Amino acid sequence: MASIKNAKKDIKSITFEVAYQCYSFMDSHPDKEFPELEDLVDELLDVEENTLQALKARDAKADKKQNRGYIKEVKEEFIQKSNEILDKINTKIETEG
Repeated sequence: MASIKNAKKDIKSITFEVAYQCYSFMDSHPDKEFPELEDLVDELLDVEENTLQALKARDAKADKKQNRGYIKEVKEEFIQKSNEILDKINTKIETEG
């Protein structure tokens, strides 16, 4: 149970940090609009939501070892997808900023 709680906490923290960086960048350039960045943040929020749903849908009757493996797999998938989105965001910021 604690590892699910920690995984959710980590996922939400990563999402918050990336979204905060994007919105901070957009706020520091009020004269421009960044629809691509907003779309990427939305994409990240969708990935977060899908990941949290996947964690919630785990088999509660499975043994701890199986659950740990599943949680680790879901978390690694989230990190991979969020890194891809973060790379797109950084590229966009470098070209815009």
